[in-house]
Amino acid sequence: MSFFTFSFLIYLIILMIPYFLLKERPRLVWLCIMNLVFVYYVGSWAMLGWLVGSIAITYLGARVIESSAHKKPWFLLFLALQVGSLCVLKLQNFVVTNLNLLGLSLQPLSIIVPIGISFFMLQLISYLVDVYSGKYPATKDFLLFTTYGTFFPQVMSGPINRWEQLRKELIGDKDWDWDRILPALERIAWGFFKKLVIAERLSMIVSASFSNYQELSGLNALIGALACTLQLYADFSGYSDIAFGVAKLLDIEIIDNFKTPYFSTSVQEFWRRWHISLSTWLKDYVYIPLGGSRCSKGRRYFNLMMTFLVSGIWHGAGWNYIWWGLLHGFAQMVGNITKPIRVKSEGVVIRVLRTIGTFLIVMLLWVLFFAPTAMDGFRMIGKIFMVWNYQLGTDFNFHYATFAPIVWLLLGASLIVMSVVDFIAHKNGGLVEGLKRLPWPIHLLILWYVIGAITLSLNLSTSEFIYMQF
Repeated sequence: MSFFTFSFLIYLIILMIPYFLLKERPRLVWLCIMNLVFVYYVGSWAMLGWLVGSIAITYLGARVIESSAHKKPWFLLFLALQVGSLCVLKLQNFVVTNLNLLGLSLQPLSIIVPIGISFFMLQLISYLVDVYSGKYPATKDFLLFTTYGTFFPQVMSGPINRWEQLRKELIGDKDWDWDRILPALERIAWGFFKKLVIAERLSMIVSASFSNYQELSGLNALIGALACTLQLYADFSGYSDIAFGVAKLLDIEIIDNFKTPYFSTSVQEFWRRWHISLSTWLKDYVYIPLGGSRCSKGRRYFNLMMTFLVSGIWHGAGWNYIWWGLLHGFAQMVGNITKPIRVKSEGVVIRVLRTIGTFLIVMLLWVLFFAPTAMDGFRMIGKIFMVWNYQLGTDFNFHYATFAPIVWLLLGASLIVMSVVDFIAHKNGGLVEGLKRLPWPIHLLILWYVIGAITLSLNLSTSEFIYMQF
């Protein structure tokens, strides 16, 4: 049940009518039931069983840890169950393939990986760790905890919400308030716009680029790299906009996962603005437990590299993801070393140049992220620095991405609109805040353009969100 289907609209209406009529406990029961229905329709009985089983084990584990006099052994046992199951599901094919390169003849297990497992397992792991560390007590409310673990807007691709934050949002009075509903609908429309109008069209260019990168000139390889950079942002932040807006319809606040990351002036700042819920999770549950920055420089850089290694592995079982994570870690390390120099240079021109430089670094590393293998990624990056020519049609294989002139015009105009609105959001602390500060005719004009562009794009076949594969 995709966000873009009529069945999801019917699902949302069926959910919301009783939701705002029921009192607190019955409403929570209804939301939990509808969460489970969504998980089943998005995935399968197997995914539903895996998710509910993981929730039950985590709930039980936290209760056992809290009540036991020997907390650490129990904590390590339940943590190993969670991390171990995640690793087996995500990494077993990668491990078997690489061991077979050494001469073994191992067969990978035939396991279907549940959609969104990397997201909901990190939520459950954070809860277990926080209970063990005494941050808050283990909940006795299995219904509330199940609702937390299955909350449908974020179960497929995040954001990775923390128990203490989302628990407070799930309880209490919920009212229908047009002052909340209308901005929520606008946020959903903005997510539809990014995904349907921008990401889906850019995906054709990206597919043509990466499937034929050997034939590309430097210019066209650069166009492919730029296309995948913009596609991933429009796709993932589009999902996050929809998830945020749908949760807001229910009077539930979840983490805002993106804050104009491509306007960052350093790779460090980029990771404070990109996939914020994952970045903060890695900081709190990997980087700080390893020692964080309160240690020697050598150890600090080791902690940084290990954190981004985990980030790479979390994203996917492949050497391209591992290299992508390690190179981001290396870029962070270089940023820390050069920080004293950069702090002294804060003029407008310097900031613009740093923003462009950061964007280019991130863009080149996205090539590794998108490439089928690490070697393909490095070769395509190499292509960018090879001989350039300006005959776009000769080697780009545009028969894979044949757009009518009006479609190119729509894509170009939409990219400009997205960039301008992002810049406004960057300067005003967020999308909603930025749009509110615009004169109402301009705000209305942008909204009508977004709705019109979505309407023109409804006939396109829609692929899954990119981050659903993680």
